[in-house]
Amino acid sequence: SASQADMTAQMQKLLLLMAVMSANADKKDDAIDGAVLRAYDKAVEQWGQEYAQSKAAYKQLSLTGFNPEVKRTVATVDFGGRKLIIAKGLATKVLDTSAGGADSGALQWKCADCEDPAFVESVQKKDFDLSSAGYKTIA
Repeated sequence: SASQADMTAQMQKLLLLMAVMSANADKKDDAIDGAVLRAYDKAVEQWGQEYAQSKAAYKQLSLTGFNPEVKRTVATVDFGGRKLIIAKGLATKVLDTSAGGADSGALQWKCADCEDPAFVESVQKKDFDLSSAGYKTIA
């Protein structure tokens, strides 16, 4: 339905904004950050200046870069006076930072949805399917 398509488009736009806010704008040559930044530029061309202007509502306050131990990037972002924590990286470590053992990341969490085995299974399946097709997946 049209409303379902609209909702899907809005979720895609928000997801891309979150990815951009957790990217290092100076790392255009990085495989992940570069792909995110190029996807955002392409989205602005496709979705227009209103989408570009929506990014102005978000301000990246801090960014902890990816490293081989924690396997995720964590950004602290201000959105209208609210502090958002945005993570991107290895899907299992974004969902549950203790996956594969404890790490030294300053922030630790387990997503509430991880209590639902069907949710975890669906994420693992999507991650496997995409990686099997040659895609590098991030959550």
